Amino acid sequence: MKKYEIDPQFHPRLSDPWNTIVDAPEGFVGVYRVFLKSGLRLPAFGFLKTDLNYYNLHIAQITPNGFRKIVCFVMLCSALDVAPSITIFRHLYVPMSNEDWVSLSLCHGLVEICNGLPTSIKY
Repeated sequence: MKKYEIDPQFHPRLSDPWNTIVDAPEGFVGVYRVFLKSGLRLPAFGFLKTDLNYYNLHIAQITPNGFRKIVCFVMLCSALDVAPSITIFRHLYVPMSNEDWVSLSLCHGLVEICNGLPTSIKY
């Protein structure tokens, strides 16, 4: 867990290989390792909570690419010295759901700010 800088106060532990993210034990929250590889650190950056609360989502409902788009948005705001806000975020992305997962689709006519994202979470 040191690799992802997870503070021991969060009592991190790996799940069993046969469990899914929704099988997290009571009192635990499951996150995908790809989220940690994409920049998630605990405690999470403030805008992630704001975004999840606004859309009434749990982190386990966001696709890895959806999470990466949130990270890219926060990084872009930081680079431009602009506070990330839901108002700005909604001008760029719209949530798309297949009832199990939520991803983020770029609003029509805009140029993708995160190039080269994988099209699959396999491997």
